[in-house]
Parts: sequence; C-alpha cells; structure tokens
Amino acid sequence: MFLNIGDKYTKKGLSMIPERIAIKLTENGWILRNTIIWYKPNHMPTSVKDRLCNTYEYIYFFIKSSGKYFNYDYYSNIDNIRIKSKDENTNKIELSEFPDTLSVEEYPKWKTKIEEHNKKKEEKYSGKFKNQKINMGQSPGARSSNGISYSLQRKHKIDKDLSLEINKFIISYARNNKISGREIDDILGYKDTASHWLRTDKGRSIPKIDDWLSLKEILQIDDEKYDNIMLDTHYVLQDIKNNPNGKNPGDMWTINTEKCKESHYAVFPIEIPRRILTAFVIQKE
Repeated sequence: MFLNIGDKYTKKGLSMIPERIAIKLTENGWILRNTIIWYKPNHMPTSVKDRLCNTYEYIYFFIKSSGKYFNYDYYSNIDNIRIKSKDENTNKIELSEFPDTLSVEEYPKWKTKIEEHNKKKEEKYSGKFKNQKINMGQSPGARSSNGISYSLQRKHKIDKDLSLEINKFIISYARNNKISGREIDDILGYKDTASHWLRTDKGRSIPKIDDWLSLKEILQIDDEKYDNIMLDTHYVLQDIKNNPNGKNPGDMWTINTEKCKESHYAVFPIEIPRRILTAFVIQKE
C-alpha cells in the first residue's frame, strides 16, 4: 500500500497527521518499508512570514505484516524505475583484470595476484579507512578500501520451489531416522538452526555448503540427487560495480504538480502512481 498524505496546521503548529497515521498502521499489522518525500518544485507560494514554506508531502510505502518472524512476499522490480545516467559511460560496468567468477581449481592460482593487488592498493590508499578492519560499515568506500575479495558460493541458484523440494527430502530422512532438529543441532554444535531445515513453511531454510555432507552422514542419506546443487561451488568476485540499469531512485522524488483547466491549485501528478505501478505491479504484455 502506498499512501500519500499531507499535514495541516492547528494553533500555528503542524498536527503531525502523517506520522500519527504511520504509527497507527504499524501498530495494526503493517510494516513501513519507506517514507518517500514528494518534493514539489512548483509548490504553492505562501504569504506567511514567520515560518518556512511547505514544499513536500509524504508517500508511505507499507506491506502487510505476517505477525511472525517472516514477511509476506510481494512483487517489486526497481530496475523498471532506475535512473539512467545522461553520460552513457558512467553506467558501464568498470572492467576489471579479475574475472567475475573463478572455479575452485582456479582460485588458488589467482590468490597470490589478488593479495599483491590488495597490498598495492593499501599502500596507495590514504582515506579514512586506512588500517581499519572493524566497524567499517557497508559503504562502497569502506568495502573497496581493502581491495577486492572473492566469496565461495553455490553455482546453482536455488529458487523457492527447489528449496522446498530439498526441505521435504531432508524431512523424509529425518523421519525415517526418528531424529529431531534439536538433536541434529546438538551433533553439529548449533542452536535453533537444523529445525529450519525440517520445515515447509516460510520459516524454512536449507543447509549451508559445509553442512550438507555432515547432515547426509547424520541422516544416513545415500541418495546423491541434490549433491551437485548443494555442493557445486565457485568463487564470486565481491568487487563493487555500478548497476548497468542505472541508479536506484531513492526516497526523494522531485515531481511537479500538474496543470489543470479546472479550478484546482495543486493537481496530483499522474507520474506518482505511474512510477509506483511500474515498479510494484507485474507488467502484462
């Protein structure tokens, strides 16, 4: 739900109507995902002399809360409303001497080159994150200050249907062996982890790469049906790159009110619902 609402003055003070409504909605089964600021470049002038002119309104982006530890799925495609750069070159992905992916066999051969690259970068780097390894946050500057890195990931993308299939596969063996999630946790040294492998609701998860073989041994699984999907891995470059589709538009929208032949001083712009529908409603061909 996207809710646009402005405020009003009572006894010379803002009534905080948008904020009050947002709080009430979050207390009654909604999750506030964004507070979008709709800035109006052609806002109405005012003759008031003891405060600033009002130039914006709120657009609240809500989703329904499940009331549990997971959120309901909802469609979104931010790529549809990304901001294209006027300079075509700024949106091109910066080419790197390092490949996007490396096989498990290739990675050791590249490791020395990666370390040499990062050492040279560290020597040249003089920014605020120099010699800092903790509490660096997730900013691009912080993440790139230490050079590049690779992370070990599954080659196969496991969608919801496939993950559910794997959960059911694990559950069948757990039942046959009469073993609970808590008992599996005790063996692996985890807490409240394996129980999520033995579920079929939205709270389910699948074992990490390192846990799959251990779980197979615990549950006496001799079927290799999912081994390739669960164990086939490669190293993925974690270098920071610009999105080729453009920049996320963010939560500050600069949109003029529209003109109208009728007597109306601030017509709601069609661009706002158009932008929302483009990004959050499946587009039919």
